Amino acid sequence: SFMAGLATLEKFIDAAMRYYPSDPAQLALLGFSQGTIMNFAYALRAPRPRPIAGIAALSGFIARLNEIEIPAQNGLPVLMLHGIRDERVPVKWAQSARDRLRQAGASVTYEESDTGHKVSASGMRLLSHWLASLLPAQTDLQG
Repeated sequence: SFMAGLATLEKFIDAAMRYYPSDPAQLALLGFSQGTIMNFAYALRAPRPRPIAGIAALSGFIARLNEIEIPAQNGLPVLMLHGIRDERVPVKWAQSARDRLRQAGASVTYEESDTGHKVSASGMRLLSHWLASLLPAQTDLQG
């Protein structure tokens, strides 16, 4: 079920943050399609389970958008990439999510491309630049 998947995602993130030496303030969520849906469900709760540096949402949407209240996002960086010919997730669902996130105070970067249910080459370049600007260069965490 959706809620069981969300609980599994939360356990995975907690385990990964314990296992890998990392700064919890640099947790960026990146998902494609269902991964985007799960990341939004994880991140848009109040209170949020842990700090999040940003969300990269590729070809997805916010589940039950019209049924949920999105808490204030206080400038949370969100990158949304979506194909205008997406045959699985209608572009209007992504547009609605973008609009609601902006209303909630997220800092949304949104790009549509002339593709289906995939990420375009220009979208991959934008994702790379967005992540690089979101997360400062890492120092050697091994010591």
